[in-house]
Amino acid sequence: MLLVDDQPGIARPVSQLLRRRGLDVVVADSGAAAIVELHHRWFDGLLIDFYMPDIRGDALYARAITIQPHLASRTIFLTGDASDAVRDALTSTGSAVVSKPFEIAELERIVRSVILDKMEPRP
Repeated sequence: MLLVDDQPGIARPVSQLLRRRGLDVVVADSGAAAIVELHHRWFDGLLIDFYMPDIRGDALYARAITIQPHLASRTIFLTGDASDAVRDALTSTGSAVVSKPFEIAELERIVRSVILDKMEPRP
């Protein structure tokens, strides 16, 4: 799982939660760092903060799925912006959205349905 969030106060606890659920988590604190990771490793899923300092989440998503196309159906966005513009941008991706602040149980449920349930068993 690639978690892209520039806020350590969110990235740290979310990555810990995902690791407790058995996921191998790589944290990128910028869109540029995420793109580097996408070129070097295969990921089961992608969790993206919509607002990053260098690239918006929807633009990062577009780049990510050209590098790893399977992520088109395994991406979850995090956002605290409920504006129509952001909602429209995220709706166009067809990806799940978790609104900040979020409940851990909600995030777990969405991670399970979008990513964990789609993972192939590993030997």
